[in-house]
Amino acid sequence: MAETDVYLGVLVGKRRRSSRPYHEQTTFFRRLILEGKSIGVSVFVFSPSGVSWRKRRIKGWTWTGKRWVSAIYPFPHAIYDRVSPRMVADFGAVARARARFAKRRIPRFNARIGSKWKLHKVYRKDPVLAPALPETRILTVDSFTAMIRRYGEVYIKPANGGQGKGVSWVKRVREGYVYSKNGVRGSRKGKAATAATVVARCRLGRRRMLVQQAIPVLTYRHRVFDVRALVQRREDGEWSLTGMVVRLGAPRKKVANIHAGGKALPIDVVLAEAGADERLIQQVKERVRELALATANAVAKSAGHVGELGVDIAVDKEYRCWLIEANSRTGRISFHRAGLAEEARKADQGPAAYARFLAGLRRHSASAKA
Repeated sequence: MAETDVYLGVLVGKRRRSSRPYHEQTTFFRRLILEGKSIGVSVFVFSPSGVSWRKRRIKGWTWTGKRWVSAIYPFPHAIYDRVSPRMVADFGAVARARARFAKRRIPRFNARIGSKWKLHKVYRKDPVLAPALPETRILTVDSFTAMIRRYGEVYIKPANGGQGKGVSWVKRVREGYVYSKNGVRGSRKGKAATAATVVARCRLGRRRMLVQQAIPVLTYRHRVFDVRALVQRREDGEWSLTGMVVRLGAPRKKVANIHAGGKALPIDVVLAEAGADERLIQQVKERVRELALATANAVAKSAGHVGELGVDIAVDKEYRCWLIEANSRTGRISFHRAGLAEEARKADQGPAAYARFLAGLRRHSASAKA
C-alpha cells in the first residue's frame, strides 16, 4: 500500500441511512477508495452539509474494506463530482458548495459536459469526428418528417439525459409510423398515423429533443449493440484509452444499454461472431480508439475539467464506425460484467490517478507564486 499524500473528495448529494448509502454508486465508491489507497490517494465521500468552510475541514466517509467509517479530512486536492439529478440532494447547497470550492481554486472534475446538441456542434468542427456523425437535428414536426423520409428510421432522444431513458426508435411504414419508446418507467410500443402524433408521443414534456439518423448496425444473435469506449486522464494528465466493451441490447430492444436490460461482452468475441476476421477486428478497434480520443479532446476544450468519458460508438453492417454520444458517467460497470478484469481495475482507479495529476498542478502553481 502506497503512502497517502493526495486527497480526493467525492461530492454527492446526501448520504442515506442504509447498507447502500450512495444508492447505485455505492459499490463503485468502495472500489475507488480501495484502488486509490494502492496509489497513495486517500478517497473520501462527502456532502455539502459536512463542509466546515471556516475550519477548512470536511466530515467524510470512507470504506475500510469491511465497513463505512467517518473521519475529518482536510480540503482535498481535487473533487470528483458525482452528484446526480436522480439522487436525494439539496441541490441549492450543492450549487453553493461548487461555487465556493471554485473560488478556492480546488479543481472539480466530471460534472456536466453539456447537452448532446451542444456537443454535436463541437464535434462537427473536428475533422476526425465530423465524418463519423449521424445526421442530427433539433426535433420539430418538420425536422422529423424530413429525416424519416430520408432514412426510413430515426431515433428521438433528449438533448440532456442518459442510460437510454427517454430514447425512442421510429420507423416509417405504409400505415404511418411504428415506434418503441424507452421511458422512465419502462418501454412501450405503438403506432401513429401522422408525424405530429408520433412526435407528441415521443417527447418528454417540454424538454429539448433531438432527432437522429438511425444507423443500420451490426447485430449479435439478432440483438443490437454498440461499443462503449472508456477514455481517462491519469497521472500524466494525458488522455488514454482504458478499454472498450460491447453493450448488447436486450432482446427485441432498439437501444443498447446496460440499464435497459442489456449485457456486456468483449468486443473481439462479438465482432468475430458477426463475421469479421482478425484484420477487420483490429481495424474497427483502432477506429474506435481514434474516435474516442478525438471526442475526449474535443469535449475537454469546451467543458473545463474532464477526467473521464464514456464514448458510445455504433458499428454498421459495412463495419464503419459512427460516433453516437459521449457521457461523463462512464458506465464502467460494463467492464466488470464482461469479465475484463484489467480494464475494470484501471477504470476504477482512474479518478484517483487523475487526482494525483491535479494535485501536482496545484503544488507547481503554489511553488511558482512563492
